[in-house]
Amino acid sequence: MAVFLWDEFEVQVSTHSISRALKDIGWSKKAARQIAKEQNADLRDFYLYNLTQFQSYHLVFIDESGCDKRIGFRRTGWSPHGGSTDSAVFEDYIEQLLPHCGRWPEPKSVLVMDNASFHHTERLEQMCCDAGVKLMYLPPYSPDLNPIEEFFAELKAFIKKNWRAFEDAPEQGFDSFLEWCIDAVGGKQDSARGHFRHAGITVEEF
Repeated sequence: MAVFLWDEFEVQVSTHSISRALKDIGWSKKAARQIAKEQNADLRDFYLYNLTQFQSYHLVFIDESGCDKRIGFRRTGWSPHGGSTDSAVFEDYIEQLLPHCGRWPEPKSVLVMDNASFHHTERLEQMCCDAGVKLMYLPPYSPDLNPIEEFFAELKAFIKKNWRAFEDAPEQGFDSFLEWCIDAVGGKQDSARGHFRHAGITVEEF
């Protein structure tokens, strides 16, 4: 809610103040998750069933999120009409990612992404096949089954909270600041397990 108030109204309020105000008007904290009406329960169950053939270390979850050095992360952006640029950019990203993946059944050998049209190109599928990497797609309208969504939310909140560190030392560059934020948030193992658990995935203990 603090992030929302800043995004929408540029009003900076601490989470403690928000919590106190809500309690004063009789509100209590509840676990809430938005569920799209378009979700298909059978397809979601089938997807989760298919995941059981993999260990968590096989899985690499992918999604896109906009980034802008002036405000941390942007919620919207502009691109040429038609989507061809999306496909080309995403294919280039996958081409750079694949050398860091293993061949099935090695670790990091299953890419999981949503059903966006530019995720279904012949070149992308061929690159993954040549690299020995499996492709899986989330069921429609089910971003909650992708743990990277919660990671992005946590990362954005961390960036906004620590933005002053970049403003105080801009000479280090935004890329370095962003890398530091990713390392800091990515190193929180308990949070990562929670993201996987909320997506219906069990993380094995080794």
